[in-house]
Amino acid sequence: MGMHFLGEITIGGPIPSEFLPELVKLLDHAGVLPDGDDLQKYLDKGHLFFRDAEASYGCFRILEDFLQAHDIEFDRWSDGTYEYAPEMVTFRKGSEPRTWPTDRDGQRVVRASEVEKLLRQRGIKEARQRASKLFGPEVPPLKKIEPEELLARAEHRGTDET
Repeated sequence: MGMHFLGEITIGGPIPSEFLPELVKLLDHAGVLPDGDDLQKYLDKGHLFFRDAEASYGCFRILEDFLQAHDIEFDRWSDGTYEYAPEMVTFRKGSEPRTWPTDRDGQRVVRASEVEKLLRQRGIKEARQRASKLFGPEVPPLKKIEPEELLARAEHRGTDET
């Protein structure tokens, strides 16, 4: 049957408008966008943010696969339970997803040896470059579509038969 626990996903970056109808359907399927719900309440600082307290293994597998296949950037955090440790998965366009261990508050956990290497760098510039490479970029805000366009497409999600 599988385990169900808290999962959160933040979606950003450019979302080509031709993928919006399918994205909205997947959000419905994932159970994070109930029928008739307004996408406006899921916009947070230029990102789409969803939370499901009963996500299968804290993940949104079908949604994540779709986002990766269409180079749509996201961060997904899963709370841990029993033998599953909390984790963050980050996906950025043009690269493979990266998995990070986190604490129960969703903060990435970094090995002390990595921090020590950064502290031993001779210059701040080199340390920042190494830290940037280690952690990767943040998920960018939504681009190329305005939130109003996203909302308009979501309002018509039930009228399209594909």
